[in-house]
Amino acid sequence: MVEMGCHVCIKLNPTLLGQAEVRRLLHDVLGYREIQLHPSAFENDLQFDEAADLAPRLQQLAHRHGRSLSLKFTNTLVVKNHKHVFGDELMYMSGAPLHVLAMNLVQKFRERVPLPIPISFSGGLDPHNVAAAVAMNFVPVTTCTDLLRPGGYTRLVRYLENLGAEMRLVEASNIAEFVQKYRGQGGDVHTAGLLNTPILVAEATANPRYSWERNQGVPRKIGSKLWLYDCINCDKCVPVCPNDANFSYETRPETIEYGNFELLPGGTRRIPGGKLRIMKSHQLANYADACNECGNCDVFCPEDGGPQMEKPRFFGSLETFLRDAGTNGFFIDWDTRTIHGAVGLERYELAVDPAVDLAWFRWRDAEIEIRLSDNEVLSWEPLNGSKAASFTLDLLPYLKLKALLESISDPRRVHFANVAGLQEKYL
Repeated sequence: MVEMGCHVCIKLNPTLLGQAEVRRLLHDVLGYREIQLHPSAFENDLQFDEAADLAPRLQQLAHRHGRSLSLKFTNTLVVKNHKHVFGDELMYMSGAPLHVLAMNLVQKFRERVPLPIPISFSGGLDPHNVAAAVAMNFVPVTTCTDLLRPGGYTRLVRYLENLGAEMRLVEASNIAEFVQKYRGQGGDVHTAGLLNTPILVAEATANPRYSWERNQGVPRKIGSKLWLYDCINCDKCVPVCPNDANFSYETRPETIEYGNFELLPGGTRRIPGGKLRIMKSHQLANYADACNECGNCDVFCPEDGGPQMEKPRFFGSLETFLRDAGTNGFFIDWDTRTIHGAVGLERYELAVDPAVDLAWFRWRDAEIEIRLSDNEVLSWEPLNGSKAASFTLDLLPYLKLKALLESISDPRRVHFANVAGLQEKYL
């Protein structure tokens, strides 16, 4: 505030309630007895008395320098990862139980510090409690966990609809009037927000919708395993992605019978191969550069494996592909019409030229020329100065890359993975 001239908002932790009170609310009132608290978080974080003393002094300092101080209730709650769901020792609780903790902390703070310090609120906000949060004179109210449920960002419409309905009930034409009229408190907006606080906190704490009993269910799995193509096409992975990294595309359903090839020093020889079956036209993929692998799509996907891992993961640059492709990644170079792919433990490149009905498939130390129309291997040559040797070419990775390149190139569906190519083609 002083050295950099910034307005400041301090985000507070629910540990300010104290370990005993958090345990009482979480375990005894709400019933989340399986959640294990992390004592060090309570010991090492800012203590309540310190926060209650610090906030008024910082507000005075802010006013002296023409700046503002505000508080945000609250951060997530640090808890033990006792089931080893993630790789770390700790995990961070949000959602329904956090809402009750955050509301109770606001009440505790306002009882100690009734000054008009602006408060922003987050923690388990959804369409059903947004009106009560606004009525406590929080500015702004923010949401996160609810947007990770099916519907994603489209759920925000219900927030405004429900808030509008509550405002009409009390005949409020603006937020200040709503705060003053919501529980008939009157007075200025700050005073009304203070008076509304204990009433609405008590209602939230007693509301069974925040209890373990109402929130113990988990999304159902059906026992099937995801792979590169085809799934049940519920599309749940698309709206629940907070980064909009999952997308749909269209492909051509087909069963491709293919032969494999022995690549010999003097030519090639066809050997028995297999079948690639793509049963559905509607397919799903992931744009890896926008994905932080939060796993939310895996939570809601009825099938096993995780869409963010098993569906084709497209990268926006060769650099990110080479660094992060793992065992399932792809990058399309639109200038050379080449798709780079990581399939299993191998990496491949496929360049195509439909005008001459040819493709060039690079794998290990070999470049193989293939006729696009019937997938017949025409010739091959060693690369990088390697000596000619015998290889057995499994054509399946080639067919996967070819189908992906053809499908993702379709201009009828615009998405992360093809927008760069469409810009070059149509602009």
